[in-house]
Amino acid sequence: MAKAFVLINTEIKKEEEALKYLQGLPYVKEAYPVYGVYDIVAEVEAASEEKLKEHVLDMRESGKIYCTNTLRVIE
Repeated sequence: MAKAFVLINTEIKKEEEALKYLQGLPYVKEAYPVYGVYDIVAEVEAASEEKLKEHVLDMRESGKIYCTNTLRVIE
């Protein structure tokens, strides 16, 4: 199992829309709006490193998210 916390920047005024989108994805275990440099923090799980990478790339293709910073959990 691969796990990461993804720090997310959304398009301007798309924070709520992006949060709802993320909360509907099966591989996003938790997603929270935050203040500061990033707009959302999401916990993502996948069966493998490769799947984790695919999930993060898929999140960015939504059109609501323009930048991510992935923090891979060390197990």
